Amino acid sequence: MVRSGLHAPSNEYDVPRVSPYRLAMHLTSAFAIYATLVWTTLSLAFPASAAMTGTDSQRGAAAVLRARVLPLSVLIGITAVSGKSCRGWGRRASG
Repeated sequence: MVRSGLHAPSNEYDVPRVSPYRLAMHLTSAFAIYATLVWTTLSLAFPASAAMTGTDSQRGAAAVLRARVLPLSVLIGITAVSGKSCRGWGRRASG
């Protein structure tokens, strides 16, 4: 749990709360670190000069795939972060 965003319960029966903004920032930084690690690993495993040695049709297909994957990954990231920022508002434990 994000320790810096943890709100202590007022009594022993209350549920501890975590700030949704801090959860969203924590998730965003985790995505950024993971994406950087994957990018670096792929750059070392497949250098750019080796990626450009294919035929014209292969390079065209790679460009089309890249043009479709980048917006989709941005949309998935925005959806995940916005879902985390809305989590926890107005939810109370029943009992």
